[in-house]
Amino acid sequence: MKRLFSAAMFGAGMALLPLIALAADPPGGHAGPVSTAGGRGVPLPHDMSTIVLVTLLALTALFVTLTLGYLYRRERHLDWAFQAPAVPHDDAHH
Repeated sequence: MKRLFSAAMFGAGMALLPLIALAADPPGGHAGPVSTAGGRGVPLPHDMSTIVLVTLLALTALFVTLTLGYLYRRERHLDWAFQAPAVPHDDAHH
């Protein structure tokens, strides 16, 4: 479960990278010869709220599906044999 959470956080971070790339320059920064009077920011599309809503719904559906699959596998004890150690280890008696 810890790896799934870490992967989800990594994915969310990677999904936010375009927002960082589209951010405007800080005040007083040198934008270079390509900049215009309005700055380097890309204008948002008119249906941005719809795009965000559909993206959030898709991510929610994905996580719900993954959660149900995990719970089903756990409740049915569908663990593969190679995931279990060959000999149980007890580190408390060493």
